[in-house]
This record gives sequence, C-alpha cells and structure tokens, in this order.
Amino acid sequence: NTITFNATMSACRKGGEWQKALQFFEKMARCKVEFNTITFCAVMSACETGAQWEKALHFFGMVAPLQLDLNTGSFNTAMSACHKGGQWKSALQLFTSMTQKKVQMDEITHNTAISVCERGGAWEGALQLWSALVSVMLRPSAITFNAVISACVSSGEWEKALEVFSVMTACMVESTTITHNAVISACQEGIQWERALQLISSPAHSFVKLDTITFNSAISACEKGGEWKNALQLFNMMAYRSVQMDTISFNAAISACEKHGDWESVLMLLSGMLQGKVESDTITFSGAIGALERGGELEKALLLFTMME
Repeated sequence: NTITFNATMSACRKGGEWQKALQFFEKMARCKVEFNTITFCAVMSACETGAQWEKALHFFGMVAPLQLDLNTGSFNTAMSACHKGGQWKSALQLFTSMTQKKVQMDEITHNTAISVCERGGAWEGALQLWSALVSVMLRPSAITFNAVISACVSSGEWEKALEVFSVMTACMVESTTITHNAVISACQEGIQWERALQLISSPAHSFVKLDTITFNSAISACEKGGEWKNALQLFNMMAYRSVQMDTISFNAAISACEKHGDWESVLMLLSGMLQGKVESDTITFSGAIGALERGGELEKALLLFTMME
C-alpha cells in the first residue's frame, strides 16, 4: 500500500540508495498504488540525495495535476534539491511561487532560501529573508545566521556580515566553526585584524573548534594590517593547537614577514614547509625572495630564485 511504498522509498534515500527509491516509485505507478504528498516528498528527497534536481522538479510538477496539496515539505524538498544542484534561480522561483500560493513557510524554508541567495551572490535578498524570518516570530538558528553572514562575505559586504554577527551574539545564538570562518573572512576583507584576534582568543567562544580556514583568514587579516608579529603568533598557535597547516597558512605568514623584511623568520617558515612536506608555489617563493631582498640578503634571494626555476 501507499504507506509501505513511502516508508521503503524513505529508507532507500536514507541509505544512500536514491536510484532504488526511484525504482520503487515507478513500481508504485505500475501497480496503480495511490500517491499522496508524502510519496512525492520521499521521491524528491531521493532526487536531492542523488543531485538529480531536474527529476526533483519533474516530480514536483506532478503534484498539482493530481490534486494533491503542495505543502511546506514539498516546496522545501524541491528548493533544497535545486540548491544542492547549483540551480539557485530555480530555487528562488519555487520560493516566489510558495509566497504567491500563500504556503506556510518554516525555518527550513527561510534557511534554504538564504543559502540560495548566498550562492547567487544576492546578499540583500538574504538580509530581507532573515528579517522576514524574525518578523514572523521564528527565532533564527546558527544555520540561518551562518548563511546570511556567508552571503554578505561572498558579496564583499564585510561590514554587514559583522553587523549580523553582532545580532547573533546579542540573541545568544551559539556560533559554530562555520560562523567563525565566515566572520573572520569578513575581518580579513575589511582588514579588521583586531576583531579577528579577539574572536580567536575570546573565552566566550572557547567551545568553538578552530580549523585551518579559521587561522588562515586571521593570519591574512593580520598580514593585510601589517601586523606581522600577530600573524606569526597565530601561525605558531596553529602548531600548538595541532591545527593542520597548508600552503595558504605558510604563504600568509611569509607574506606578513616579507612586509617587515623579516627574512630569518621566512627561512624558518620555508624550512617548516620542507619538514612538514607542505607544497610550495609561486606565491611562496615570491614572498620569500621579497623578504630576502628587503633584508639585503641578495645572494640568498638569487639562490631561491634559481630553486624556483
């Protein structure tokens, strides 16, 4: 019966067997088992898992002709499938349709739409949706705030990103690693190195796990602000906290030292790259050579240039 098929499709989707879920839908049609809204939510969720956004839209289009309700779950699933498939315009069209049909929206609806705006670079749309979420008395979660902050950062609106983070803190919503990475990226864009350092060292955020992206952005913020000592301290903190260092980490630290002409620290960083088997690139050597030239170590600079070639 319908309930059995729906449950089976959901189980297949949860197990990563999205193709089997679609096969059960086809079998359901052949056996002339009655469809309901849950049926289409299940099969669209399977399409979402398999990154089959076109199939998800196809199934979504079948709901209304069968005189079934297009409910919140139906729209959310179709929007999510489009979002994950990189089809942000189609996802926004679904959101607009949802508004026109006066279908009730929940936090998932808004979070998906905000994430869609982030992907499409529509930071103003993300802020409007965030405001709409608050206006209907739905308390934004960390996921919501993260999406809005990321949308602002992606569009170069670092000041707006920091404003949203301030609201998040005022609302006592716990930040996550994603939050910190987005906010520190905003600090990097705006050369707000002091705020980046404060966020990393603040006891209030000690529960948040800091990763490579977090430190790389903070080091770059210090580098842009000419704070080479703080950049090196952050770099050393990565080793102390056993955070994986990559090429970007070393390049940012080398660039910070280059601006100050601290060639000795640069050579230590290059040695660390070799020992840690971290891949160097043109940016690495350019920064190192620049530091050696500033420090008057022309022979060493020439040697590095020869190694780069």
